[in-house]
Amino acid sequence: MVYELIFCLWTLSLEWSNSSRIVQDFHAHATIETLVDQVASAPREKVMRVSLATLRNLCSSSGTILSNSQGVAAKMIKAGLVKNLRTLRERPWTDPDVKEDVEHLSKVLSANYRELSTFERYLAEVDSGELDWGSLCHSEAFWKDNAKFAEANDFALIKKLVNIVSEENQGENDAEANKNIAIACSDLGDFVRFYPNGKAVIKHLGAKDSIMKLIDHPDPDVQRHALQCVSKLLVTNWQFVKS
Repeated sequence: MVYELIFCLWTLSLEWSNSSRIVQDFHAHATIETLVDQVASAPREKVMRVSLATLRNLCSSSGTILSNSQGVAAKMIKAGLVKNLRTLRERPWTDPDVKEDVEHLSKVLSANYRELSTFERYLAEVDSGELDWGSLCHSEAFWKDNAKFAEANDFALIKKLVNIVSEENQGENDAEANKNIAIACSDLGDFVRFYPNGKAVIKHLGAKDSIMKLIDHPDPDVQRHALQCVSKLLVTNWQFVKS
C-alpha cells in the first residue's frame, strides 16, 4: 500500500513545474517531509527508490530549485535529507538510477544550503541531528545576532536543544552523542546570555537540572561546556561581565 501511494505522488511530481495546485498541496500536506521519512526508514527498497525519484522530480535537471517550488530545498534539508543522502552514497547500489538520484539530490541540497541565511543553516543543522563545531553557528557572535529568532514557534528550536541535553539522551555516551550534547550546552549558554529573559525560558523548559547533571558526565568536553552553561545561568547582570 505504501509503495502504491508513493508511486501516486511520483506521478503527480511529474507535473510539478506545470501545476500550482500540486505545488500548493505538496506544501500544505507536508508531502516533502513524508517522502524524506520514507527515504530514511522505508523497510522496502522499492519504496525508498520511488521516494528518491519523487524528490528528484521536485528539482530541475540543472541542479537548482524550480522557480515555482521555492523553499523545497530548505524543507528537504530541514527534514534531514542531507544526512540520509550521506548514508545512501556509501551503499553499493546496483541500480544506476538510484545512484544518480542520490548524487543529484546531494548536489542540489549542497548548492541550496550555501544560499540559506546563517540562522536557516543552523535550523537545518539542528533538525539533521548532527551538530558540528565546524559551522559558524556555535559562537557568541552568532547568538548575539540571532537569539531573538529562537523565540519562533514557542521556542521550538530551544526545545530541540533542550531535548539533546535531556536525561534520556545522556546515557548514550558515544562520541557523536557526546559532541551533540556539548554543542547544545554551548548554544544554550549563549542563548541565555543574549536573549532577554533567556534564563527564565531555559528554567521553564526544565533544562537546568539536566545541564547540571552533565557536569559529572564522563566526557570532559561535555563537562566543560555544561559547566560554562550553568555559569551563564547563574549570572544576574551581564553588563558587569567582561566579554
